[in-house]
Amino acid sequence: MAINDVIMSKNTIRRLLNAALIAFGAVAMITGVIKFVGLHGFFSELLVYFPARFLNTAHDWSGTAAVILAAVAVFAYWRAAKSAGKPVASPKTLFRLEPRYWWLIGLALLVVVMTALNFRQRPLPSSEIKRLAATEIRDYKGEKLSSIADLQENSIKGPQHVDINSYKLGITGLVNTPRQLTYDQVLGFAKYEKVMDLHCVEGWSVRLLWEGVLVRDLLADAGVKPEAKVVILHAVDGYTSALPLDYFMNNDILLGYKMNGLPLLPERGFPFQLVAESKWGYKWVKWVNEIELSDDVNYRGTWEKAGYSNNGDYSGPMFER
Repeated sequence: MAINDVIMSKNTIRRLLNAALIAFGAVAMITGVIKFVGLHGFFSELLVYFPARFLNTAHDWSGTAAVILAAVAVFAYWRAAKSAGKPVASPKTLFRLEPRYWWLIGLALLVVVMTALNFRQRPLPSSEIKRLAATEIRDYKGEKLSSIADLQENSIKGPQHVDINSYKLGITGLVNTPRQLTYDQVLGFAKYEKVMDLHCVEGWSVRLLWEGVLVRDLLADAGVKPEAKVVILHAVDGYTSALPLDYFMNNDILLGYKMNGLPLLPERGFPFQLVAESKWGYKWVKWVNEIELSDDVNYRGTWEKAGYSNNGDYSGPMFER
């Protein structure tokens, strides 16, 4: 009796197993593609209809199920081959499998590749890393700091290169005197520095020295209207996120322009990045070009629309309940 005949002797169970393996593998692959950091921007509209909680759960559980089912399939093949009296470790035996098995193997490999790519890092150019190693602050008042190079680039449209000569920071919305500030005008406000941790939902963290101006100083300069409740941060690439006005008025929240003593690199948010203390990384808006005051307490930013927590507290849940 041929090996394939033995393998398929319990047709119903075998077909169900194969169908489940295909289904879970396909779900893991598709959700992995959507989660893939380089394609976030392309799928941003789709994620409005598939919340992040669902997306992450589907990816994790389908991937786990696919691995378990693949192990079961391998074990079943081994038992069947052994029952048929055929060698199970021989490459010759392996290549006797029918073509329909090979595309399943290809699917499994694709799932593995997509999972690996999902955790890839886009490093800075080696020249930048060498420059950072020679000039950035890595020890601040006896406290060890991460390197700027440790940050991972995961923006929706890739690094933005801002022309500082034409750049303006808008303070808009529910303010008494809307502002359009140049880079130098923003740097003219009182400067502050603090060491802060940035925690990304992708699982990595950095501890850096930040220098910047207080967001509440910028707001006070424009004059906040009484009906304002929310501050919406806009970025050059179209990314947005929002936080309550009280968060900025009651805390020393910086609009940062330096990391570890060096001006922000284009890959790291130049000219300004919000230093969103105690918040998940998606609240740390990079390439900020507008600070809008609003009364829309239900406003949802780019990733909040996809299901991430709107308050973004690092000590709280990552997703909306």
